[in-house]
Amino acid sequence: MKISSMKNELSDMQLDFCKWYAELNNATESAIRAGYSQETAYSQGSRLLKKVEIQKEIARLKEIRFNREIMPISERKARLSQFAREEILGKHGQPIRTSNIQAIALLEQMDGRSGTQININIEDLKIAILNAKQDDTKLIAENKPK
Repeated sequence: MKISSMKNELSDMQLDFCKWYAELNNATESAIRAGYSQETAYSQGSRLLKKVEIQKEIARLKEIRFNREIMPISERKARLSQFAREEILGKHGQPIRTSNIQAIALLEQMDGRSGTQININIEDLKIAILNAKQDDTKLIAENKPK
């Protein structure tokens, strides 16, 4: 079976090569996994990567993969909502609200209610939550009943 795109046609093996290359970024290994012999995999991989149709298909597959890995805004809002609702208790059963408040503030910013739009990096959010938890732990330790 061949997939046609205007003048360009890719065979099943070429399409398999593109799929593997988009994942592995290794022409020889991709050629082997696509069904080319080990003896010719290096040269086949190099040859295939020079073809414009192959390059376009690899770029298309990488774009699809990249878009799938990006968390859509609805999922980001759902995760932040989970953080906002999360019940975090200190050692003595006192509720710790710093991370909840930060999550709510970020949701407000995402909705444009705070007057400032921001782009949120999930790694930065994780660090902020960890820092907030550490701050809360310090406050609890300082206010611990004696």
